[in-house]
Amino acid sequence: MPMINVDETTLQVLKESGQRNIRRSYMWVYRGGDPERPGVFYQYHPSRRGRVAADFIGKDYQGYVQLLGTCAPEVCRSC
Repeated sequence: MPMINVDETTLQVLKESGQRNIRRSYMWVYRGGDPERPGVFYQYHPSRRGRVAADFIGKDYQGYVQLLGTCAPEVCRSC
């Protein structure tokens, strides 16, 4: 069964168009694919909500999703 590892971390972008420098954003990191040669994808997003990961992964994904910290109900159908 495939697995995707997901984590997000805070990020402050200086001089972002239309945003104040004190605004907090997030860098989402997804790791998955072939266990021998996994791929990593970085997604910049202003939100920390689990919906961000759920939208990226998609509703048709059949496999495990490992989230650091808490389970996001949008991603973990068994929560």
